[in-house]
Amino acid sequence: MTLLQTLGGTQSAGFGINQSGEFAGYTTNAAEAFHATTWATNTSAPQDLGTLPGGTNSYARGINNLGQVVGHYYDGALHGFLRDADGTLTFPIDYPGATDTILAGINDKGWMTGYYDDTKGIFHALFLQSPTEFVVFDVIPSRATYFGGINNRDFICGTYSSGPLLAHGFIARVRRSSGD
Repeated sequence: MTLLQTLGGTQSAGFGINQSGEFAGYTTNAAEAFHATTWATNTSAPQDLGTLPGGTNSYARGINNLGQVVGHYYDGALHGFLRDADGTLTFPIDYPGATDTILAGINDKGWMTGYYDDTKGIFHALFLQSPTEFVVFDVIPSRATYFGGINNRDFICGTYSSGPLLAHGFIARVRRSSGD
């Protein structure tokens, strides 16, 4: 076991991993602010992805084999972000009308997964082919459906709730229509 080092704070967490063993997650700095972070294979030293402009905390959730990272940041609300391997940031990534948007996974096609909550407090799973192309998925009558990671075979892991403290996992698969 290798412990993931922090940026001088007390917390670190890994959420996503790619095939070469790079982790995506967060760590805290000396002021205990959360920073999106990656860790390279066979090292516990963090690479600070920082916070996003205007944001106070950021969290990396998924990383693909191309080094692209997705996650979310906080600036009074939660917004998704995409960071390319060259450091280019695309943000905010928000579902239209959402209260919060969280990105959780990305595959090598650049397809992203996550979820958003609406003004009624209902959580909806999201699939994104790009930062502006959203497909919403809900398990009915659940008030909370989430997509986690997505792999290169287009399988998505997810969760929905059927009541307080009753979570159910599922696997979904992206299927393109013949017209695409």
